[in-house]
Formats: sequence, structure tokens, C-alpha cells
Amino acid sequence: MQLARHAQRLAPDTELGAFLYTVARNRYLNHRRMSMFRLGRLREIFAGREAGSPSLPGAVDLPTAPTPYEQAAASDTARRLERALQALSPTLREAVLLVSVEGLEPDAAARILSIEPAALRQRLSRARAQLAEQLRGGSDGA
Repeated sequence: MQLARHAQRLAPDTELGAFLYTVARNRYLNHRRMSMFRLGRLREIFAGREAGSPSLPGAVDLPTAPTPYEQAAASDTARRLERALQALSPTLREAVLLVSVEGLEPDAAARILSIEPAALRQRLSRARAQLAEQLRGGSDGA
């Protein structure tokens, strides 16, 4: 609804795909911040609760065991790659995910991140080098 209300403000040369992706990214980041806050509050509420104590009305237990899907997806390579991605700084991780996972062209990803294409290429190069190093380090028993 917000997009429809503000559609008249868009410049005629606006690249709609990049604009929509930027809006979605910002909405996600706001949602993620609020979710982390709520999760922290839930953990505070349930932290003092013992295993045998009664639940609060309407409360749900936080899952502790992985789901079957999580177990199936947790192959060694996937775990190593996930750890390597998490080890990247947020700016490097975001660049890699936009280009490699989301499949955006580097120029579009640079516009979304509000950086120059050369800066995005540099981030991608650093990220790929760090990922390769992380994955090499994990292959020899580390």
C-alpha cells in the first residue's frame, strides 16, 4: 500500500526492479530488527522457566531441536558455507548474496546498496577471497 500511495513520486527513469528490491530490503531489515527484539524478549521471559513449571497462558515453547528439514539441509558443505558466510562482514555478505544468490546484475546490486559499481566489485572480490580461505581452512580437518 505504501508503494502505491507514493508511486507518483517516482522519477520516470526509475529502474522499478531495483527500486522495489530496495524497498523490500529496507522492510526486511526493519522486520528483522523487530524480530530480534521480540526474540530477545521471549528468551528473557522463558529463561527463568524451569522444565516442570507451568506455561504462561497462550505461550509457546521455543523450539530446541532442529526440524527434519534443518537436519536434511545440514550437510557438511552447507554448514561450512554457512559458517563462512556468517564470518563475512555484513557489507561483504550482502554484496555476495545480492549477486550470487539473488542473481542481480552487479550494477543493479550497486544501486540497491547505494555504492559505485567499482566499490561493489571490490566487495565481491574481498568476499570471494575470504570465503575461499574459510572453506580451504575447513577442508583440512579444522
